[in-house]
Amino acid sequence: MAFVAADDGGDVGGDGFGLLDYVAADRDRLPIGVVDAPVISTLQRASMKKFTITTNSLGEAVLYWSVSDPRNNVETCLIIATLNGVTAPLGAVPAVHGQSNYEFADRILNAYVGKKVYTIVFVYYDGSVSIGDKVASTVKNSNIPLRYLK
Repeated sequence: MAFVAADDGGDVGGDGFGLLDYVAADRDRLPIGVVDAPVISTLQRASMKKFTITTNSLGEAVLYWSVSDPRNNVETCLIIATLNGVTAPLGAVPAVHGQSNYEFADRILNAYVGKKVYTIVFVYYDGSVSIGDKVASTVKNSNIPLRYLK
């Protein structure tokens, strides 16, 4: 996997913070701050066994994923989301030795209407990264409580 910087050092995306400056990483486009790291060289890559989304009682998207990392090389799982064409990191879940199942509740984009696409980025102990091979998405069509639609 190769990362090609699309950033000229300035704020290309025009958001004032550089969040919209992207790099091309195979099939994905992620913020430079997320993937501006070396590609895995000698470490065995982790792989995702499953990646699903459910909704909790507060209407938040809850992401569940399972990781196959037999050598425990993963240090952190970064959660990346795209909404209305804007991609940004939402949070991070530290990897735990011997644990393969993880979850994350999206409390940040919960209130926004539209399609949200989630990706997991694995950060390894040597500082390298890889992008999970599965994506999950959910759509919120309205912020109006169902009781008002009856």
